[in-house]
Amino acid sequence: MRGRGLSRFTSPSPTTPTASADTSATARVSASRSSTCGKKRPLGTAGALSLLTEKENAPLIVMNGGPVTKVDFGALLRFHEDEKSLATLCVREYEFQVPYGVVSMSGHRLDGIVEKPTHRFFVSAGIYVIEPAALKKLKRGAVCNMPDLLERLRGRGAARSAASRSASTGSTSGAWKSNQRAQTDYAKFF
Repeated sequence: MRGRGLSRFTSPSPTTPTASADTSATARVSASRSSTCGKKRPLGTAGALSLLTEKENAPLIVMNGGPVTKVDFGALLRFHEDEKSLATLCVREYEFQVPYGVVSMSGHRLDGIVEKPTHRFFVSAGIYVIEPAALKKLKRGAVCNMPDLLERLRGRGAARSAASRSASTGSTSGAWKSNQRAQTDYAKFF
């Protein structure tokens, strides 16, 4: 990531500032060092941000630990700034095929059947850009998942959030099958 213009990194750790076993990391675009911030229990990706001790004056790039990506972080930051957002969420397309015919009914009457339909969604890619002002919505040391923070920001009306469709490629490595896909994606992209 240093080769992509990012130079300051913080990784939340579950127990001490020297342990680093969490699934999220925060990259900042200024200074030149790495650090951890200790936490006593899982706080969620957004909750861990409440432990940052330095006052931020630039957007934070927040990543879950699993994404395999070739994100152009400079382009992502430009998109975030152009949208004038407090938060930007990177998304990717996800699809699955139902292996059966899907039936619609009214009571006991058949209204229709679609054979093995494919459903497509945009899903979170686990990469976010957060403005320092958004951190004010967090209570220090309180559990907060990123969707909760995004909903708090979105629900206020004045706080703009954006979604970047083209910012993320690759997969996440949370589950066994996804981990295998992540290894394939890594070999393909890097």
